Amino acid sequence: MATKTYRCIVNALNIRTEPRTADQFKTPEMIKRGETITIDDATLTENDGFLWARHSRGWSAVGSLDGRFLFLSDTLSFRAPFWGINIDPNNPRANPTAPALTNSAWVRFVFHVHSRRESLAQAFAFYDPIIQGYVRAGTNVLLVLLQDTYGGNAPWLSGGSWDEYARGFATTAQEIARHYKGVVGAYQVWNEVDVSGEPTSIFIEPAYYSKLLSALSRAISTADPAALVISSGLASPLSNALSYLREVRKQLGGSLPIDGIGIHPYAHVPPPTGSGPFPTWANLETYLAQFQDSFPGVPLWITEIGVPRVNVEDRALWTRIAQYMENVALYLRDKQAHSVRAITWFAWSDPMDSAGITNADQQPKGAIYNTYFKSTHAALPTIYTPNPTPLDGEIALTHSAGTTLPDGTVDALAARLRTTAPNVRGLILKGSRGVTFFPPNTNAPGVASVGDYAGWAAALSPARVRIHAWHEVVGSDAAKETTLLINTAQAAGVRSIILDLVSGSVTLSTSAAIRAFMNGLRRALPGGYPLGVSFSGRADQISALNVAEWFPFIDFMLPKLAWVTDDADPLTALRTTFAALRTLRKPILPILQVGDGKLTRAAARFATDGSGSPGVGFSNALAAGDLAVVRGVVIPGNAGYMARRVLATQTIATTTLRVRALPIATAEAIDTLNAGERVDILETRSLPPLEWVRHPRGWSVARNTATGEVFLR
Repeated sequence: MATKTYRCIVNALNIRTEPRTADQFKTPEMIKRGETITIDDATLTENDGFLWARHSRGWSAVGSLDGRFLFLSDTLSFRAPFWGINIDPNNPRANPTAPALTNSAWVRFVFHVHSRRESLAQAFAFYDPIIQGYVRAGTNVLLVLLQDTYGGNAPWLSGGSWDEYARGFATTAQEIARHYKGVVGAYQVWNEVDVSGEPTSIFIEPAYYSKLLSALSRAISTADPAALVISSGLASPLSNALSYLREVRKQLGGSLPIDGIGIHPYAHVPPPTGSGPFPTWANLETYLAQFQDSFPGVPLWITEIGVPRVNVEDRALWTRIAQYMENVALYLRDKQAHSVRAITWFAWSDPMDSAGITNADQQPKGAIYNTYFKSTHAALPTIYTPNPTPLDGEIALTHSAGTTLPDGTVDALAARLRTTAPNVRGLILKGSRGVTFFPPNTNAPGVASVGDYAGWAAALSPARVRIHAWHEVVGSDAAKETTLLINTAQAAGVRSIILDLVSGSVTLSTSAAIRAFMNGLRRALPGGYPLGVSFSGRADQISALNVAEWFPFIDFMLPKLAWVTDDADPLTALRTTFAALRTLRKPILPILQVGDGKLTRAAARFATDGSGSPGVGFSNALAAGDLAVVRGVVIPGNAGYMARRVLATQTIATTTLRVRALPIATAEAIDTLNAGERVDILETRSLPPLEWVRHPRGWSVARNTATGEVFLR
């Protein structure tokens, strides 16, 4: 186990002389929120219902074994770029080109349909090139769906049925998500839903918003299970915003069918207070802590923050706003990585509430513009994933359709998962073998056709559990089996396909047969479709199944370890399996049996913390006792990630070298490098005659091929 740095994410955490909860072991010392400590993971100990760690000052609890509470987080840096901006393609003066936002992680904007008095097809024709341009440039898209998207019966004006409005909007949202499947990264349901009397929002009572959120979450997840669903950005005073969302959660039975909570913490500054553009602003740390404590485990998305409604001609404000922006970016990156997953600054240009980083003509506003792009570079990840999988950072369960569910129905299972195992995010559902499906039986929902996957996905969407279609390969009728798999990949709600290789079942054993089958499948699947393979993790079975021949065609591997059945030590079994598979250089996500709670949690920690697995699965763990064990498993924030790759380190070969926000000669200069300084090269780009490099401080010209000048060696 490695020595790592952990950060306290609660107001205060006791330090004890022993890993015990009794009062006699307490010391007068405490770790305060935001403090960091260094822990050797070899000291992790389970006792009195908690996971404990020893550090230089004593013992402290990392979290509870049932997974309900987490006190120390090892996620100290962002797993991915998080800094983005709000734009408005519906306004020609607030619609930057994709290259203009190089290195922005997100763009957020409203998807206008109803307000443009257009059909959905006309809206697609307008937005498609804009969205595709950003995605091609590497920028994720967050679409806001609200009254401008779907007007329906306008119950906020007519007093009509919100149930009718939710049903109609869900149909439209599903069409949008289906159209942008695999393209749009996230959808936000409404804007500032908790605020009334503002031109930017329409207030909805919590009882009605809960219906709308539930309907759209289900519709989006069915159409595009990979897309994230974010709640409306909450913008009312803190106490009201918290009360509003608590009531929504209550209306929905105690959980929220979302992947993140949208918040708009305007007029809040990082500590110390008084450091922002206006001295009376409140403390951002307190604001975030209240949301973290009220909705533990749910990521926060700051979908708007900035300084709107100011005198845009007052250049004295620009420096103060720029400093505020930089303070926010650094604080969130360094102190709040465990809970804040994304931030989109408001806004691109001044026609957007006088809050732009550019003016009405989309010309840069000095320090504000420069600081935005400086922040996008500062937010570049210090760790990265070389081969992302659809199960990254997730816990999944396996189940065979047509076998008895303890709950009887999928809806009842979803209700149980929402309250007893909210850390479960995937169901690896075996619905077919060869050319046949697994039909339903009494108290055993099944998969009689590919269409039934949509029913499972829709029922599980309130628990934010996504379906991965698990197929047992036979291969005796390759053409029909491939057709079945292609249809399954197109089924609503299916996130990925996992091919299960079962000894004695699969007839494909020779290299030629495997390649023929997989070549046909890959040619028929959409490009980049996530495809995994599962098999027995025992070394002799890996060899017998000729796993090495399958791996060029798949994206990730799920070895099944039956350490309870085999009466084996789980860590020894994992070491053996990982040693056999690492040479294949594909992500490994083990499927474990659930046994003794301490051993099961230790096995999951070993896989995700010590061996680089980005996630973990559990076989046949839907019984109440097994779910209680699974609930105690926590996936580390940096599971499956490694240090950021540095292409080279070079030295400045000229007196001074400008650092620009973009690899464009006319882009704003945001910094300078001096002769002899050394920088790590993270990316190269050739735009003749200039050869550009990206480093931690921005973009610089490495050489000019027309003149022969060399600026970096």
